[in-house]
Amino acid sequence: MARVGSAVSVSNKIAPTLKGERSVTLAPARVSLLEQAERLFTALNAQDLDTAVAMISPSADIRTPTGALTGGKAYREWISGHFRAFPDMYHEIRGIAVESDQTLAFEWRATGTFTAPLATPGGEVPPTGKTIDLAGADFWRFEGGLIVAYHLHFDQLEFLRQLGLAPAG
Repeated sequence: MARVGSAVSVSNKIAPTLKGERSVTLAPARVSLLEQAERLFTALNAQDLDTAVAMISPSADIRTPTGALTGGKAYREWISGHFRAFPDMYHEIRGIAVESDQTLAFEWRATGTFTAPLATPGGEVPPTGKTIDLAGADFWRFEGGLIVAYHLHFDQLEFLRQLGLAPAG
């Protein structure tokens, strides 16, 4: 995986002791934004939605190819529908990841088997038993340690093709 940008900051502090000796105290390291994304994906892979949603602001601006959502509660409902339809869904971060200030961009891969109906804005789609192996990219912005903007991008036509719902191209 290619990483661009500074991920962790650690500051060293040398403090005198009672005997005039010196000891080194390390300040706690800042957790990188990419590490936070890895924690969220680990929670999703365990279907631990409490942990995943706790990382998202209640007022987060969430954008998906199927529409916009607001906050962790709405995200829970949206991702729960995907876990119902793809009970073995697995997420991984791969490819390029870039951090800048409080913004993170990264590529990901999601796999799973379509075994139950999927709720969509156009209605419920019956399962096809097909598997997906889908690439995408996320763009997140953080404030106060929480995700306040979560923009998810993937090729919807490719998703439908893999499910057998659109002609191969």
